[in-house]
Amino acid sequence: MVANSRHPKFVASVIGILFTVAAPCCHSESPQPWSAKVCYTRVVATNKAEPEYYLNRDLYMQQLPGGQPVRLTDWAKDPLLDKGMYAPQWSPDGNYILFMGHLKSRKPIMPQNNWPSYPWIIDVRTRTLKSVGQAENRWYLNAAWLPNQREIVARVVDGERPQFGYRADLQSEIVMSGGKTHLVLIDVETGKERIIGKNLSPDLFFVLPVNRKIIIYDWDSDTLSLLDLTSGRSRTLCKSTPLDVAAISPDGRRFASHNKGVLRICDIHTGKSEVLWNAHDSHSIGRRLIWSRDGKHLVLWHASGDVVSVDPPVVDTSSYVTLVDTLTGKSRLLVENPKATLLGWTSNGMSVVLQQNQSTDGTFPNDAKTVLTAYPIATTSAELPSVEIVGHLDDINIAES
Repeated sequence: MVANSRHPKFVASVIGILFTVAAPCCHSESPQPWSAKVCYTRVVATNKAEPEYYLNRDLYMQQLPGGQPVRLTDWAKDPLLDKGMYAPQWSPDGNYILFMGHLKSRKPIMPQNNWPSYPWIIDVRTRTLKSVGQAENRWYLNAAWLPNQREIVARVVDGERPQFGYRADLQSEIVMSGGKTHLVLIDVETGKERIIGKNLSPDLFFVLPVNRKIIIYDWDSDTLSLLDLTSGRSRTLCKSTPLDVAAISPDGRRFASHNKGVLRICDIHTGKSEVLWNAHDSHSIGRRLIWSRDGKHLVLWHASGDVVSVDPPVVDTSSYVTLVDTLTGKSRLLVENPKATLLGWTSNGMSVVLQQNQSTDGTFPNDAKTVLTAYPIATTSAELPSVEIVGHLDDINIAES
């Protein structure tokens, strides 16, 4: 799991979802229903003339299809939580949601995009909400659960007034001046923090599903490092590995990355890296990469063209979803849709789910609806029925239970 952007303007509409399929779909002539337990942030603004109305968002969860949206937060009434939350992600057991948000007591001292963010956790059963990071002069860029669920890892900047810049190819913010980036391990129960990997410069990080280890990417050197959170020791995993999107296999043994139309696989144990697939398109820009749950396939959402808008995140007219066999490297185009966002797999690993936001006037989120559609990877299967949710959803992340 990975989270790499700290401001909602830069967060792609990619949400944590638990997909289940009611009946096998891959050899049926008629579309079969599917369901999803989702969490997302949704704009609750009522006045489109209000400055930065897109920050007036709250956290919701919903059981699809048929379930009603359940509002989990109300920042306007909460004494601590302020507006502008983003990047929700389910805990491994599906009972909690981790997200990034702001404190009312710490208003921006600089332009809006330098508003300090902090990790928050809410218990969806009791609606208990707490901030788990409030260190002074520490700016929390993003955070992710560890598999044990007792800790989270956060990428932070220590400094009184750091200046940030946005690197589009990484879909992540970087520190330009006034601070140093590093990682902290936060105890969910006590809130205690400790710095890990002091000599590493993390621009992206990826949590392994086992062994309390993470992979860190440094874009200055295009180097991947493996950090052991228990011992605090790290080692170089792969050098000369430029990437824009990446993902760790479900068994924690392989690291897949994409850059300029080339998919590479790095063996996490040996550090050996090989090219799996080459689109022969140097203009290809990755937007999301996901493994199937059995590790047999990768699905890459990518765009091709000289210009791709990232603020807000909108892909150009050449946007593709490609399926790649991780054993043979053979590929097949699943979807060509310039307006769709790749979310994830159905639980049986036989369909990928895409999100598309549709607006009646093209501007105000209250006039929008979000459509989720599942596409089976088997060539003999029909497209599954779509599910519509009223409103413009800014984030959708995976509950695996």
